Amino acid sequence: MFKGLKGLVAGALVGTAVGILFSPKKGKEIRRKLRTEVKKGGTGLNALTETVVEMGKDIGDTCKDTYEEISESEEFKEGKEKLETLAKEAIKKAKKTYKKEVPRKTRRKIAKTVKNAKSTVAKAKTTVENTASKLKKEVAKMEETAKKTAKKSAKNAKKTVTKAAANAEKTVKKAVKKAVKKIPKKK
Repeated sequence: MFKGLKGLVAGALVGTAVGILFSPKKGKEIRRKLRTEVKKGGTGLNALTETVVEMGKDIGDTCKDTYEEISESEEFKEGKEKLETLAKEAIKKAKKTYKKEVPRKTRRKIAKTVKNAKSTVAKAKTTVENTASKLKKEVAKMEETAKKTAKKSAKNAKKTVTKAAANAEKTVKKAVKKAVKKIPKKK
């Protein structure tokens, strides 16, 4: 599938490039830009890209102008009004047919079911909103507790490390004193 798509895109690009190059008026200017770019050591791709972008802008402007022209025309306005009128008539006919073809008892059941469904949805929405609010508060509490616990743990860790460092220092001093005592004195 992608091979076909790649081929289609490549064909469209090549076709566009050939069409641009051989167009009578703009073609001369484009070919001149291509030659200049190639002479400067380029591939000509920048000139083609610039041209395609300009053409895209021109096409976009043309489409916009055409849409504005069409949407402001009397035919468009009349067609739009007709379409709106037909839509309103279709809705009226559908309602009339509904009343005519669907028994009153069934219509009441449908109305009741719709009313119950709306009520259930409203209750579910409220429940979800309340639950979300509670969860948000709980998460905020847990976050605060985690921060406090982390601070406390860091403080305790600092105390423990400080004590361990002090003990290590004492142990090292004692070991150095013992080692110094064992060194024979010079006579």
